[in-house]
Amino acid sequence: MPKIKTIRKTLKSALEQSCSINNRCRRRNGLSHKENLPLTLCSPKQHFSTSKARQAVVIPVASEDIDCSTKLFPHFIHVCNLTTDFINRAAKVTRIPQHRFSFDRLKVHVKVHRLDTLATELKFHGQGMTSTPTLYVCKTEQISKRNGILFMGSKAFKKTKNMLSVRNLDTLSIRSVITDPEVREIHEALTELLETPVWELLNKMKQNMQMSDASHQIDMLSMELDVLLNTVKHVASKDMINDGAPERQAYSNIPEEIKDYLLRKREINGFGIWNKNEIRVFVNHENKRRHLRENMLRIFTDTFKTKLNLHIMVGKPCICFYSQQGDKIYRSSSSEEANDQNSYGTLGGFVSDQNNDTLVLTCSHVCQKRDIIFADDNDHGRVRIGNCVFSNDLQTKTIDEFIDVALVKIDDDALNRCNLSMLNNTLQQSNVKIYLENLQKLVSRAFVYKIGASTSVTKGLITSPEFHLKITGGRAELFFVSDIADIPFAEKGDSGSIVFMIENSSALDTIHVIGMVSGELTPNKPSGEIEKVDENRKSEKKDDEGAKKEIHALQQEVQQQKSENQVLRNDVDDLKRRFRAMESESGNQGSVFIRWGKHTCPSLSGTEQLYFGTAGGSFYTHSGGGANTLCLPHHTEPLPDNFPVVFQGNRTDNVGYLYGGEYQFSLKDVVVQDDVPCSVCRAKMATSTLMIPAKRSCPSGWTMQYTGLLTSEWHGGQMAEYLCVDEDPDFVERSRVNENGRLFYPVVTVCGTLPCPPYKSSTLVACVVCSA
Repeated sequence: MPKIKTIRKTLKSALEQSCSINNRCRRRNGLSHKENLPLTLCSPKQHFSTSKARQAVVIPVASEDIDCSTKLFPHFIHVCNLTTDFINRAAKVTRIPQHRFSFDRLKVHVKVHRLDTLATELKFHGQGMTSTPTLYVCKTEQISKRNGILFMGSKAFKKTKNMLSVRNLDTLSIRSVITDPEVREIHEALTELLETPVWELLNKMKQNMQMSDASHQIDMLSMELDVLLNTVKHVASKDMINDGAPERQAYSNIPEEIKDYLLRKREINGFGIWNKNEIRVFVNHENKRRHLRENMLRIFTDTFKTKLNLHIMVGKPCICFYSQQGDKIYRSSSSEEANDQNSYGTLGGFVSDQNNDTLVLTCSHVCQKRDIIFADDNDHGRVRIGNCVFSNDLQTKTIDEFIDVALVKIDDDALNRCNLSMLNNTLQQSNVKIYLENLQKLVSRAFVYKIGASTSVTKGLITSPEFHLKITGGRAELFFVSDIADIPFAEKGDSGSIVFMIENSSALDTIHVIGMVSGELTPNKPSGEIEKVDENRKSEKKDDEGAKKEIHALQQEVQQQKSENQVLRNDVDDLKRRFRAMESESGNQGSVFIRWGKHTCPSLSGTEQLYFGTAGGSFYTHSGGGANTLCLPHHTEPLPDNFPVVFQGNRTDNVGYLYGGEYQFSLKDVVVQDDVPCSVCRAKMATSTLMIPAKRSCPSGWTMQYTGLLTSEWHGGQMAEYLCVDEDPDFVERSRVNENGRLFYPVVTVCGTLPCPPYKSSTLVACVVCSA
């Protein structure tokens, strides 16, 4: 039980001694007592002053000591650990402000004082943000926080005291106590007050770091410090850190005009956002690098002058797989290769499907479909746990989108040996959410973690939230995580590890799943140097000797050209710039197409949705009516009832009919009789769109919008156009009724006049929609 100490005084003596007692309290509660971190709680025996200035009079009447375990504040412990680790590394390269508290000793326990307080209003005379967290118990039951002091009523104080008195509980029990709805808001506020001194120290470090000489190490530490400042709970950390100096805008996406420009260039091997405000581009040749740099600086002058830095390097980046929440999983029952990182992968986590089967999530380069999967067992060595039921063949299959994912169905007799919980960075069971927002929001605002079979728990920073990489048959859209303090975020054997962040609540009880470790990015040709345009420094790196010779040779060649050719080239460039400006001003360029079977348009840069709706057309047996299929908008604008049209004869007979469209096949979530959705899209930077039957890829230089299944009307009904329905189709909710109308049947091939090979008889026909 806590030790209670009570002191009772008369009102007069209390008034006489209030100042000295307050001073003693401040000294006692100061950070020089490194073994204690005090919370001051004040309760209501209230007498009010009516002085003209209406300033509060604080009159101590009684005190009470309550020892609190810091285990009750897991977020504070987490912040102390992060800050200690950061300061130890940062001290080697920058000046650390003087501070009077030891993070190691602060974690022993928290001291709580209780004082009875008299006040006329919630503003203390001569008192700003207090150096120690303070609780003021008043008549109002509303919880509020002002000037670093937490105000609450007596009922809330009683619940708070009960929470702070908890002892000898395990992590899950403590989490249950502090997340109780009746005290969670108070716990969040107390945690914020506890961490305020830490935030103030880190903010001073931020200011010192900005005055340090620029280097890659300082840049990475500064980025890590931004994340740390946004992790610490403090009122100022709820906004983006503002150091008073103008900063370049942090882009949530690559500007669309730049992305479209780069995607059309054959010499580009990959590009993406890097370190918040930089675009890094990989090209296949040194000459292309210089030419591309000059063109991009000329075409996108404003962007690279004020908003983004440009890095261009020679190389063909590729994903080097780590051929391996997590335990090791193997494709072999032999234990001889247990220490070979190429022989195992990581069990990322457990998921369930619509049949309530339990599956393991990992990478497709770890296991292939129909592989038998094994794991280590303490009692029986390596044992079977299941078989792979889904995996992308990344080596031989042409893929439109890079999806390095595999699913392993767990055997029934292996389920009782599995811990199906999702774990956090301390290997504690956690609640789980899927992070669905833009990853740019996590840059400089959150650490990410993973639990891998090779390197266990590691921490990293998202340095590239958006990166486009050309691969066989399509492109990959990835994000990259950088190491911290030279500790690798992942190594071989970690493939399949779930990448997650911790929800920044005081209880630290929830993780957000972001993605999965697949491998590392390495330039295939790392010989080219990085070209950096940094408008802050107004300087560029000097070229190496080979590059200087090449420039000299190019300059001589230009000198030899006739002046009229040079003038003509300048005129052509000027006309191109004017034409590009006219296109930008008009805003109407582009090509329109319909995506059948989906409510949305492809999530590609430069593609926008004009509207979505439902497929419609003539009844499948009617000989008259429209021959084409329409995409009918979901939001209609009907003609008025008194619209002045005159019918010829019967209004119900002498008209054409418009029906909805229905699937006549089942595919994934779609079943027969579901209505067919559609979306009208515009590829803003394209001039043409094309549906190609019997293909799943686009011609060189064209952009793939979507792939699908070729459909038509029933062969015994009326002829209608062939339409490409998305291969991952949606359906219109509450539409599963057999009303017929415009019917969508899958198309199959018939050999004879159709050459076989290359076609095969009675096979479904693929299709792809492309734009350029």
